[in-house]
Amino acid sequence: MTRERRPGRWRKVGIVFTIIATILFLATAVCAKVFGISDAAASYNRNRDAAQKAGLWFSSDQVKRGLAVNPSDNCGPMWMRTAAAFSVEYKSYSPLANIPKAEFLYRWDDLKSDVEHLRAALDRPRFFQVRALDQPYELPHPGSTMRNAIAKRIAIALEDNDKKTGEELLNMLALMAIHADDDPAFFFERSQLTREITKTIRRSVATYGYDAGWRKIFQNTLDTLERPVQFAKYIRFEHWSALWTIEIIFGDSTNGTMRDLGFKDDDSVPTLYQAGRHLPLVGKGELSRFHEYYAKMYVDLPKDPNDIEGLVRVATDTSLYREYPDMSGRLTEEMMGTFNSGINVAADIAKCRALQEALAIIEAKSDPRKGLPLQDFHRLDIDGKPLRLVKHEKGWDIYSVGPNRTDDAFLSDDYFIPLTRGAASKEEWKRIEGRSY
Repeated sequence: MTRERRPGRWRKVGIVFTIIATILFLATAVCAKVFGISDAAASYNRNRDAAQKAGLWFSSDQVKRGLAVNPSDNCGPMWMRTAAAFSVEYKSYSPLANIPKAEFLYRWDDLKSDVEHLRAALDRPRFFQVRALDQPYELPHPGSTMRNAIAKRIAIALEDNDKKTGEELLNMLALMAIHADDDPAFFFERSQLTREITKTIRRSVATYGYDAGWRKIFQNTLDTLERPVQFAKYIRFEHWSALWTIEIIFGDSTNGTMRDLGFKDDDSVPTLYQAGRHLPLVGKGELSRFHEYYAKMYVDLPKDPNDIEGLVRVATDTSLYREYPDMSGRLTEEMMGTFNSGINVAADIAKCRALQEALAIIEAKSDPRKGLPLQDFHRLDIDGKPLRLVKHEKGWDIYSVGPNRTDDAFLSDDYFIPLTRGAASKEEWKRIEGRSY
């Protein structure tokens, strides 16, 4: 008996296939129209060439060549070993500030040789972490224990008027800070170290700042911190990070998996992120946008390393990745962090300048009514205007307007420094630091 043929079955398969193809076509068309993906894809070669011309990094091999350092010039391994020793020695104390002075000094003596070796290593020209550099997020981090312990030891040196120890350790923190961005993956540690230094000096301006010896130590420390921040290297590194991330999202598991990006499995990846995996036009357009964004940021960096207003202007130019709510915009804004790092770097520099001006006022015994004594770039705040001076019932303050770049009379993140001798008690500093960045 012959089976009856059903020609309608293949007809149904054809209809289903046509429907799927139509949906994919319409999805591509919608993305191209709504997100401007077709225009971005058409500009892919131009944007990629611009990124290459700017010297941005595309591969881990380029990253390794760009960060290569002679082992004899590298202070990184000693830094990491010393940080590990501090973590072991103080692991049972949280927060570190609660350790009694005698106990702290006892434990500090056990680490003296490590501290001396680190101090000697920091005279080397470069810092580089020992890691594979096959993916951007493999980051062994020393944590905050060593940084906090050194800051506590400096506070004790101030209390005991031990200028030798205070000078050595403030200089050590400053050298650690300027080395921290040698490896772009360690970039944010520069801000953390700089803030530890500025917090210590800020608390001391109205007291120890009137002692010529301590004042000179503070000034030398701030001078060391003036080495320009290597923001260009950070952008090259972040461009590679962005490409590494997007390649994994598009399904290339050669160098990593979705778990490396923080996702549990492929199904948890937002639909918007998966579009480039299934729609080639979308993927090309997204890559084009990444190249365009980072190349523009790199080229627009101010030529003058002291131009912090220009740095902020570049870091806050969000037009390229906020024009369309697509994947390149979301990843750039949420995962790369370039905006915040640019603002933080500029804010740190402004704080150092305010401290330098404050110390110069005290040293020259100048009248604040006559303005700022340092008339070069040191006088400029994060908004490009001169640092502010204000008089109140307890005397004079000098201040920076802070990361929001708005002079709001100390109501938000203004960073101010009392100039009048003995103007701020410990209780007053608790109030000050509780409401300023």
